[in-house]
Amino acid sequence: MIDVKKAVEYSEQELENFIGEKPNLEVLYEHGYYVEVNDDKKGFFALVPVDEQAVWLRALYVDPKMNAHFILTLFEVIPSYKGNRDVYVFCHQDELETLLQAQQFTKIKREETPPFLQALRNGKGDWWKW
Repeated sequence: MIDVKKAVEYSEQELENFIGEKPNLEVLYEHGYYVEVNDDKKGFFALVPVDEQAVWLRALYVDPKMNAHFILTLFEVIPSYKGNRDVYVFCHQDELETLLQAQQFTKIKREETPPFLQALRNGKGDWWKW
């Protein structure tokens, strides 16, 4: 059985143990969700608000022991937690673009990037919208 639980229902240390040490761990903890299979944490995602109508899919992790296709399960779960808000992803890895396209994300042209995302650009990469 698949279940989704807020990260704050567990300790911040458990999150660090699951995804590793990250510079924005507190933000991921506050806005994150575990995806559990039979009460065992197998995935994690964080939807960080960037605007009243938008969230940033800031993190997406899958337990390395899981089948790689499990990431598709995470994409099936996310719409239930985004509400009526747009979802944005900052992609800096060319190999992930195919996955984003398959999930109906659209690449945003740099000149059309919403102002609230401009300041969040972190190096080379592109914003995608779902």
